Amino acid sequence: PVELAQTQMRKFQDLVRRREGLLHFGVPGTRLVDDTPSAALDELFEHFVNRQFAHKREYQEIVMRGKLSKFLADWNLSEYYHNDQIGDDEFHVTIPFVHKFKEEVFSIIKPLDLDRKEPTDVYQHGGTWVHNMERLHKRQRLPEKTILTIRLPQNEKPRRAAETICDEFKALGIATISFDDLSEIRRSATAAVRSKDPQTRVV
Repeated sequence: PVELAQTQMRKFQDLVRRREGLLHFGVPGTRLVDDTPSAALDELFEHFVNRQFAHKREYQEIVMRGKLSKFLADWNLSEYYHNDQIGDDEFHVTIPFVHKFKEEVFSIIKPLDLDRKEPTDVYQHGGTWVHNMERLHKRQRLPEKTILTIRLPQNEKPRRAAETICDEFKALGIATISFDDLSEIRRSATAAVRSKDPQTRVV
């Protein structure tokens, strides 16, 4: 058993040693577990391979962005909205869906995930974008039509926090729409384009 353990350890050390390649390993560590080792391995696999760590973070907004991109294509609106920066030389942010008319930013759509377990996480993530929008507004760089498509928490406390964040957006004249409300997203996205281009084609 000792020789087998030593052989396995040598194989493990060879596997994770530093080398040139696509995969890089950190320093091996030790973990004490209450359950069986296989349960701990399953948890680590979900975390690092299936990306469970990112499910409620910015990764979810990447998923939302992909879905919204498909919706806009289905509605014949994708040609009007493109990933771009808004703001000025001193302060600017990147928005995935920006509509320009004669090189001037007229409307934007920003997916925002507020579906967090803790109210503090809702305030921190949502508050970042409230501050971003406030800065754009003060610099007169907030587009006339600004739409946020938002995933809201189901639990009461974080949902109240999310509703507070939405109220702060509304105070800036920003429309907040549930990400599940596709009909309203479609209506708002279409109206924003049609207000400058009445000939916009939609399905």
